[in-house]
Amino acid sequence: TAMRAIVFTSDEVKASLGLQLVDVTEDGNGARVLGISPESPANNTELCIGDRLIKINETAVSDIPHGDVLAALKAAANDSDTVTWTVKFDYNGLMPSTSRDGVLDESQVSDVVNGTTPRLPL
Repeated sequence: TAMRAIVFTSDEVKASLGLQLVDVTEDGNGARVLGISPESPANNTELCIGDRLIKINETAVSDIPHGDVLAALKAAANDSDTVTWTVKFDYNGLMPSTSRDGVLDESQVSDVVNGTTPRLPL
């Protein structure tokens, strides 16, 4: 799957993008889109559930602990008028596999597919 660029304004990032992120790697780094709220800035882009965040502007997200991704987004918004996410669709990790934090169990995958996943503000 090809990488795509998603551009948000700094104001959108500073307010709320209307999406939920989960960690990507076993070491707790990175982020993947788990949920997108209707009528949100994120919903008005080509961003989709399963997209893996590769870069925030030119910063590789794989090196950022999951808990610090929001701070990195806000810092990027303070540095410029727009924030560009480089994303790649990657369904791995959304399927049930273990009980590790950040990996969905079968009922959560069903919620994602059916659009009933609880949305956490970002």
